[in-house]
Amino acid sequence: MNIDDVILFERIAALNSVSAGGSACGLSATVSSDRLKRLEIDLGCTLLNRTTRSMSLTDEGTRFLEYARVLITQYETTRHCVGKRSDVPTGLLRVAAPVLFGKKFLPKAINEYLTGYPEMRLDLNLSDEVLNYAAQGIDVAIRIGSLKDSTFVARKLGDSHRVLCASPSYIRRYGTPSRPSDLDQHTCIVFVGQDVWRLRNSREDVQVKVFGRLLTNNAEMATQAALDGLGIALRSRWDIADDLKTGRLTQILPDYETPTDMSIYAVYPPGRFISPAAKKFVELVTRSMKSLEI
Repeated sequence: MNIDDVILFERIAALNSVSAGGSACGLSATVSSDRLKRLEIDLGCTLLNRTTRSMSLTDEGTRFLEYARVLITQYETTRHCVGKRSDVPTGLLRVAAPVLFGKKFLPKAINEYLTGYPEMRLDLNLSDEVLNYAAQGIDVAIRIGSLKDSTFVARKLGDSHRVLCASPSYIRRYGTPSRPSDLDQHTCIVFVGQDVWRLRNSREDVQVKVFGRLLTNNAEMATQAALDGLGIALRSRWDIADDLKTGRLTQILPDYETPTDMSIYAVYPPGRFISPAAKKFVELVTRSMKSLEI
């Protein structure tokens, strides 16, 4: 049984597609199909039910997938822990990250990574959905929030502090609130499910229910609406750092902080070997965050 065929099968199962799984391994759909058949012959069973429109694991395929992931982890551990070049990243690294964070912090890290390690390939998935990292074969994911699943292996990269902000044009038209209770006299840009803002300083800790004409579930839209003068927004400092520095946005109620348990993590699926390739990539992401003054 060829370990590369096992890896291919795991990718096909995770992506629910022979062609997509093959592409993730750098193979054509035809070659992927031939190698899958070879694996089925080696095992003496059918792993996938395939039609022109759908694909599903057989009972044997479901059972083998569990063993396949164990085999792959053991193989990766062996490959990366022995040999003279065990600390040099090679192969394919699968990375997941939130869309906005990825656009802002990953281009520089990716450029340095692929330039510095010419034997590496990178599969980047930008999505704001919480993915099943193990099922999709993700090697490392960037998560922003609180980690409620203690089974994850995680490294904290920084905190995700949020600040109130508005554009100079909005401030000229409507003035600046001097205390949290003044926010009910202002138009706010409200993120879905976050219409209560908690603010505190040395004297008080308050929660203010805010209202606005724009309700959105998109972080980029909320930031752009603030830049366009449509209201006061509560945004992550890392997202608007450049806008604050250049004066395109002004911090509102700077004496108040917004307490949060949100942090930025590099997350590794449980039970997976943390390869030098993943570690090096996270180091570059951390460096990119520091250079952009997160």
